Amino acid sequence: SQPPVYLGDEAMLQPRGASASFAFRWDVEQPAGGYFVLRVRELDPGPEGRKLLHESSPIHAQEWTPDPETARAWPRRIHWELLVYDGSSPRPAALHSADAWLE
Repeated sequence: SQPPVYLGDEAMLQPRGASASFAFRWDVEQPAGGYFVLRVRELDPGPEGRKLLHESSPIHAQEWTPDPETARAWPRRIHWELLVYDGSSPRPAALHSADAWLE
């Protein structure tokens, strides 16, 4: 049987901290009929808060890599969020986040 997924446990997200690239992976169970959405924001907030850099279309996998041109346009320090949708509501069932920066 699968171990339970603890929504407060952020250790399942990569990249986290110093990283060689912005290739995203997560060990979060995809709900039946559900999907993930990944949001990337600036790590260092400006006057309006953390600027949204990217929001993905629905992802049906446990990884996502931006195309090189997209990633090059991002700052070296990002905050990213993984939204988990269960398919029954327009609101996310869970949200996980991490900070990462290029080494």
